[in-house]
Amino acid sequence: MFFPKMELNNRYVLNELIARGGMGEVWLGRDKLLDRNIAIKTTIQGSEKQAISIFFDEAKTGASLIGHPNIVSVLDYGILEKSDISFEYHYIVMEYIDGMNLNEFVSKYKTILDEETYYYLALYISWEICKALDYAHKQNILHRDIKPLNIFLSKFGVTRVGDFGLARYIDAATRTHTVVNFKSPAYAAPEQWKGEKHSIETDLYQLGCTIYHLLTGSCVFNKSNIALMHAHLNESPVQPNEINKRLPKEISDAIFGLIKKEKSDRKELWEVNDAIAKELQKRLTLSVTVQNDIEIKKIADITDFGIEGLKEGNFSFEFPDFSEAISEGLQLLLAGITNFKLYLEKQKVEKEKTA
Repeated sequence: MFFPKMELNNRYVLNELIARGGMGEVWLGRDKLLDRNIAIKTTIQGSEKQAISIFFDEAKTGASLIGHPNIVSVLDYGILEKSDISFEYHYIVMEYIDGMNLNEFVSKYKTILDEETYYYLALYISWEICKALDYAHKQNILHRDIKPLNIFLSKFGVTRVGDFGLARYIDAATRTHTVVNFKSPAYAAPEQWKGEKHSIETDLYQLGCTIYHLLTGSCVFNKSNIALMHAHLNESPVQPNEINKRLPKEISDAIFGLIKKEKSDRKELWEVNDAIAKELQKRLTLSVTVQNDIEIKKIADITDFGIEGLKEGNFSFEFPDFSEAISEGLQLLLAGITNFKLYLEKQKVEKEKTA
């Protein structure tokens, strides 16, 4: 029914099909009125009432979470107005995240970035995912399908959690969504395999599986079908720091604490968030002065400064404020470090002013 260049209610234009699933399609589109790129999720022909209800839930949930910097915003909801069809097509308009999903990030950067850079980027991304999920839970909303494919990294270095398609208000969580319903078995909690109701703890298990994958490059269990179900229900996974030796015990224990079999044994989100923040803080409060040729060459390689020019200066990288350190440090790395020299120049000017 939907096709490129098609207009929805004289405002939205479909440009390119991004993805197709069992419940609908996702298109890259254009908002003619505001002249901006958008993502449009549509239902498919013959969608049942329950599917439409879930679809509408996603729109309402996304709208209620608008404003959080780490959650994809829902901008509009509509029903296609066509006089020549006997059923309705519904659509959700969302902001378009120009970048990649977390699965693509792991596949692309785990092998090409140096170990330290990847570790701190992955840690920072994990922290932003935790913030987004914590915010949703405080609004009494469950995500229900946390996995790398539903987490996006913009080209500006910002992590965004999207696809609240199975989200449901916690105090009205009457649905049961089994693994078959949403087809994310690698990140599914034991209670999902049993067909039990989803809870905050189920979100946390999925979060643990996702961060485990991000920081180690491996799924918690690399199995399929019945073997995967048996593993999630009965087997103990390998400790994250046994795969990634760089992980400190505190981070490894925090991740491992999310993927316990019993809900009551799982760590709370604030504990994991705190462990990650402390590890980032350790790194970002260091003051490093460029004094040796090796360090100077590293800076020269990622900027346009000449080595001789750098030797004449004494650049100090200080991050006294946690939020500033993240926004001006790690996000620039994730964005490609193309503007890092501007940061150095700003630091130099500020130091000269206070000298």
